[in-house]
Amino acid sequence: MLLDVVMNKFGCYAVAAFALAMFEAVNAVTGDYEPYLGTVCAKTGASADAAAVAAAHRVLSTYFPAAAPTLDAARVVSLAAIPDGQAEADGIAVSTPNTTMSSGGRSPRFTALTRTTIH
Repeated sequence: MLLDVVMNKFGCYAVAAFALAMFEAVNAVTGDYEPYLGTVCAKTGASADAAAVAAAHRVLSTYFPAAAPTLDAARVVSLAAIPDGQAEADGIAVSTPNTTMSSGGRSPRFTALTRTTIH
């Protein structure tokens, strides 16, 4: 259902931004694949699950600000399944703007995807 709403309102671009943000966040933690953007960094031991939740929440709440209460609640439920601690905090930080990490203090580049105007 949410995918249908995304496709109807924003088309493929929004789905691509959502998928890319989650990929870059998780890949920053795992390092399993060549990154597309190459500037998203994570601390060693960060939770890939927390990074994915935070990235998804950031992109969806930007595209759907009216759904913020629902998205915020889903974020809380999703993060509740991840053990509290430094790994969770570091995973969330991957998708948080202005996070000081090994990227030299810059925000993760994929956050720019959430600021792009859809034509």
